[in-house]
Amino acid sequence: MTRSVGWDRVGAISGIAFGALVIAGLTVWLGRDQDVTPASLPGQTAIIFSDRSAEIKAGTLMIVVAVFFQIWFLAYLWDRLREQERSLWFPSVMFAGGIVAAAMLLAMASLGLAAAVTAQYETDFLVVHTILTLRWDHLSVLAAPLAAMVAGTAAAGVRSGVLPAWLGWLSFPLVVGPVLLSGQLMIVLFMVWVIVVSTTLLAKTFSENAQ
Repeated sequence: MTRSVGWDRVGAISGIAFGALVIAGLTVWLGRDQDVTPASLPGQTAIIFSDRSAEIKAGTLMIVVAVFFQIWFLAYLWDRLREQERSLWFPSVMFAGGIVAAAMLLAMASLGLAAAVTAQYETDFLVVHTILTLRWDHLSVLAAPLAAMVAGTAAAGVRSGVLPAWLGWLSFPLVVGPVLLSGQLMIVLFMVWVIVVSTTLLAKTFSENAQ
């Protein structure tokens, strides 16, 4: 059956939206959160969260919307990779890693929405500090399913020709990135990768349609 160019473009654009919204959401949400750590006094954490409640909520909602686009992108990417690479399970690795990452992003967003209502906690500072502690290393853990998503995409993309060889091979260093880089920086690099892959696939729809 002939592929729908229009829907393929929607899938690729969804990937661009996903990556851009996660980067924007983390930037808006985390902001001055770096001024406090799990070792900080609970009262200090409460003050920062209360002052930034509107920003935290805005950043969190960006991530929730990003997950919507992520699901569309994952379905599209799995379809493209599976169409060309039916002999191995690499596309399924990509899809499984992406779905786990989506679930973890939503869990993180739940913590963000809880943090955004800290003004209602009054003097119960321990609740606020608990939210910070639960969220603190979440990005580092999130890197694991994203690394699986990248590895599955790169392996299937290189074998099938869906992705340019240079992009496929340059993707592999990201898989070991979580060992070397901090959580937030690592997630930003993953999202840049998603945007590059999506843009490449979007450009490919135009070149294939012109042939």
